[in-house]
Amino acid sequence: MATTINGAAYSWDHVVVNIDGIAIDNIKSINYKEDQKIDHVYGAGVRPIGRSYGQITPTASITLSLGEVEEIRKKTKTGRLCEIKPFIIIVKYGDGDELEFVTHRLLNVQFKNEGTILDGDKNKESVVSLDLILSEIEWR
Repeated sequence: MATTINGAAYSWDHVVVNIDGIAIDNIKSINYKEDQKIDHVYGAGVRPIGRSYGQITPTASITLSLGEVEEIRKKTKTGRLCEIKPFIIIVKYGDGDELEFVTHRLLNVQFKNEGTILDGDKNKESVVSLDLILSEIEWR
């Protein structure tokens, strides 16, 4: 069941993203998840008797406007995003009035790739999708 209060729902216009304490205004999307290795444990018989839990692997990506990427590049010596030291991304959403704010923290984040996309469509802003590496997601 979706969470709504007086018709208000969590939505994109309520998302605030900070990269290492710097507000990122021109974010187009951010995706993050964790996968955990989970296997059946077998004993006598053909059915599993339990489960074992292994490594958790977090993954993330972010899509920013080209202008936002260039602003981040200015904070580096060489302009390479991959040289930026590990940082924290805070994703916060909710409207602050009726919906409780939800805050997720992505820890020890670094950019995994570099790139620029220039699009000839004058009605569309150029965006760059970047893969991230991180050590953990704090869901609360």
